[in-house]
Amino acid sequence: MGELYAQGVLGISTRDRILSVAPLYSAYGLCNSLIFPMVAGAMAVLKSGRRTIKDLIRYLTGVAPAKVVGARPTVLFGVPAAFSALLADAECPQASDVSLRLCVSAGDALSASLQRRFEQRLGVQVLNGFQCHRDAAHLPVQHAAGKRERHGGQAGAGFSHAAGG
Repeated sequence: MGELYAQGVLGISTRDRILSVAPLYSAYGLCNSLIFPMVAGAMAVLKSGRRTIKDLIRYLTGVAPAKVVGARPTVLFGVPAAFSALLADAECPQASDVSLRLCVSAGDALSASLQRRFEQRLGVQVLNGFQCHRDAAHLPVQHAAGKRERHGGQAGAGFSHAAGG
């Protein structure tokens, strides 16, 4: 799964620094913060305790605590509620303030309007995935290289999907 999704779909590599809003003890956080970086040789940006939107802003803009090396992530894994809260914060960064090349949303469906607003504000593509938190698996509904407006995407190599169930 790490090779198929993290490297094959998302293009995560040794040049990436990954930040996940999900805690490491959740399936979504475990994949994003441990499995994917380990498989791809990327760096995971970790923080003990609960992350707040202010923490997220500090990490995205490189104002995180000095003990964090390379805190400006290139890939952000989040959920729609976190993306919405980030946009609503008065200190929400702009594209020129961050080093992001890709964001992935999962857990709940990401609305087209939220996706569009986030992409405009931060200047980075958001891939819309779902059902990652329970099953320890991303269903790759969108490919980083083949995004189309209002299109759920298709299963990546090595994956299949079916409606229902």
